[in-house]
Amino acid sequence: MKQIKLSSMIGVFIMLSIISITVIVSIGWGYFLLNATNKAIHYFNEDVHLKREIRLERYEVRDAVKLINSEREKAYQNVLKTLKDRTYRAYKVAMNIYNKYKGKESKESIRERIKDSLMFQVFDNGKSYYFITSLNGVEILSPQKSLIGKNLLKDKRYSKSVQQEIDVIKRQKEGYVKGKFMHNGKPLLRIAFVKLFEPYGWYIGSGKMITNLEKETKELTLKKLNTSFGNFKNPSLFIMELSFKGECAGRVIFYTDPAFEGHTCLKLNDKSITYTNSKPCLKDCLEKLLKLGDLTTTLIWPYHKNKQLRERITYLYYYKPYNWIIGSCAPRNFTAVFPDFEAIIKKEAKSSIKSLLFIFFISALAIGYLLWLLIFLRFIYKPIKKDIETILNFFSNQGLDTKIDPGSIKVKELSQMAQSINETAQKLHQAQKKTEELLKNYSLLLKHMPECVVVLKKVGGELTVEDVNDAAMNCKAITKSENLIGKKAQEVLKTYNTLKDAIELVMDRGFNLHTTVKLNEDENDVFVEVVSYSPEKNRSVCIFRNITQMVCLYRAIEKHKHQLQQFIDKIKTGIIVMDKNGNIKYYNHLAKKLLCFEENEEFTIQRLKIPESLKIRFLKVVKGREDCDGCETNIITADGKSRWFDVHVAKIKIDSEPVLIISFNDITQRYLKNKQLEYLSLHDTLTGLYNRHFFEEEIKRLFNRRHYPLALVIIDLNGLKIANDLLGHEIGDKLIMKMAEILSTSTRGSDIAARIGGDEFAVIMPNTNENGVRAFIERIKARIASNNEVSEIIISASIGYAIQNGQFRKADDLMREADKNMYMDKYSPSRTRKLKEIIKWAKNLKSTMSHIDEDYLINR
Repeated sequence: MKQIKLSSMIGVFIMLSIISITVIVSIGWGYFLLNATNKAIHYFNEDVHLKREIRLERYEVRDAVKLINSEREKAYQNVLKTLKDRTYRAYKVAMNIYNKYKGKESKESIRERIKDSLMFQVFDNGKSYYFITSLNGVEILSPQKSLIGKNLLKDKRYSKSVQQEIDVIKRQKEGYVKGKFMHNGKPLLRIAFVKLFEPYGWYIGSGKMITNLEKETKELTLKKLNTSFGNFKNPSLFIMELSFKGECAGRVIFYTDPAFEGHTCLKLNDKSITYTNSKPCLKDCLEKLLKLGDLTTTLIWPYHKNKQLRERITYLYYYKPYNWIIGSCAPRNFTAVFPDFEAIIKKEAKSSIKSLLFIFFISALAIGYLLWLLIFLRFIYKPIKKDIETILNFFSNQGLDTKIDPGSIKVKELSQMAQSINETAQKLHQAQKKTEELLKNYSLLLKHMPECVVVLKKVGGELTVEDVNDAAMNCKAITKSENLIGKKAQEVLKTYNTLKDAIELVMDRGFNLHTTVKLNEDENDVFVEVVSYSPEKNRSVCIFRNITQMVCLYRAIEKHKHQLQQFIDKIKTGIIVMDKNGNIKYYNHLAKKLLCFEENEEFTIQRLKIPESLKIRFLKVVKGREDCDGCETNIITADGKSRWFDVHVAKIKIDSEPVLIISFNDITQRYLKNKQLEYLSLHDTLTGLYNRHFFEEEIKRLFNRRHYPLALVIIDLNGLKIANDLLGHEIGDKLIMKMAEILSTSTRGSDIAARIGGDEFAVIMPNTNENGVRAFIERIKARIASNNEVSEIIISASIGYAIQNGQFRKADDLMREADKNMYMDKYSPSRTRKLKEIIKWAKNLKSTMSHIDEDYLINR
């Protein structure tokens, strides 16, 4: 084999190292530039593009919901107007017939003429109709012929709805009635307009089933959505109607993305639509959406041929009135929308990088080679060569009893190597001596072992004793004798008949034997542990150990455990004993029952869903840092139900091991009752808004610089007393509830809306400046105006506000300022005009109202 000179090897090494370093640095630099480009593209895709798409999707869904609400409200108002017009038309027909034939024909004849004129007038393909009922509940005319002539007040199926109609007639002679009504044997939601026909003590009505109205409204709404959103592709809009009946959990009834074609049936167990981690998402998404109301997530839609288009940012909104899920989605990857963007950027970057890399590579190669060559020859090559020759001479000419002089070696690493060689040689001498000592001591170790050791050898098919240690002379499993060596095994071993076949298998096949045998000595049981192994064929080493005390101790422990279990089963509180690793040592039957395990079911902590906070508290109790006495916590029990428990935890020691004793009782009913009482103490019962007590506590809590500017808005209903006096407190309550509804839908999540008086409301707005408050007030006014255009309940309100930037010393000062500004708005020059409008509205709502003293109502 051709030898290689050290100088040649060093030259090659220098060249290769320079080239390697240059290539690595060049590649690293190029990678850095490409990576920077990719990060810029990734940032644009993950930050700018994603935020933009999420915002567009929410705007699209919000606009769709606004259109649906508008169409739904418009359809409802049209039905109300249509029912009223039809009822007035029927009333006019009946009154004309009555006036025409009054005094000319009998009352019974006139009644039949009225019934005949209205009997066959049906509308909307038979879905709307006329009916006539007497004030004592007798049905005069009905589309259900079986009801004509019956007293519906005496029929439980109809009595409630008929009584509602009679109450409206008695109270105001005409009006709308909404409620359930038996139709063809089914209770359906119906709306009707009824009017008193005084000549005969009847009332005439026209009704429509809400089910039919919603079906027609949905069809019209879907057409409007197609007109408004049909061309939207990115993001695309879709609507799914939930229905847990039958095969499909929901059906896609509207979509703008053609990829949904043929995929409108969505099943709960559908595994094709997933999260980005391939986990099926339909069931999980539905649960979160029904709980939260809306949801933004990233889903894999398999309906697109292009894989980049399948991963889509999806925004879902649950529209409860129609049980619809309204969604919008768009590709998550920016390059799926603009495929050439990344390629153009990378192409330009690569072109510039190639030129720079070539120049850098050539320059670094030349300079690096010269520097390496000079440094290596002067400081590395010559010293290493000399030191290596010194070490080689040691191995060539010297023995292990000599040493290398480390001081003669100039290179530090080689000097350390020489020191290591010296130490290794010394250790070899020491190891040789120790080996000799171990061989001498082996026989002593075997001889004085506390366990009985017997070496058996198979000679001519017979097992004989080849060797024993001193302990064998006093072993319970061995017959006492002065000399055991050379005797047959059956004469020496008391357990020979039991162990013979097993020992022969150990010898023949090399198995290891580990068993326990029981002997009877002086009418007492003796237990002996036997271990046997075969170091070579036809030879076996048997080790005997007396374990009688261990067996007795084990039985005593088991008896103690049984007594302890009986004790805790008698306690009328759930008891669990756990070790420090969370393993259950003991438990009573009541604990298993409280946690809803079946009687024959295995009791494990893993079946329960325990809050992380409680687990952490258990650990602190184990470490002695904290107590847990009367901890109220929520646990999902084995049957999947949520229950509240009063938990007590104590740390003790059992068998010198620390354990936790956990006692608990079910307090679910008490906890829920307390939560209900807490809610009622903080909320107004009529509106559901916070009450004055909560409002006063919150404004004190928020009255600090961290929440400045802190805005307070006071709203007072105009003319509530006029509405109560003219229309009754029922209308007044509707005014209050409508105002509360407008406030609830206008405030932000951080705002606090409360009813602080009969007709007075307040809104606390933390971290809100002048512009924010004005925008909020304009939003309230716009919604009041929108309500007054479509609703029969007309609202007028005075609004004032104040903003705390540090000028008010107390919260009461802020409230007084806001209240003062509200009263300035309330008693402005337009006050008289506003109150007259309210009086005019009350007159229109109650046409039978007698003369009203407007000046008195305005100025009192």
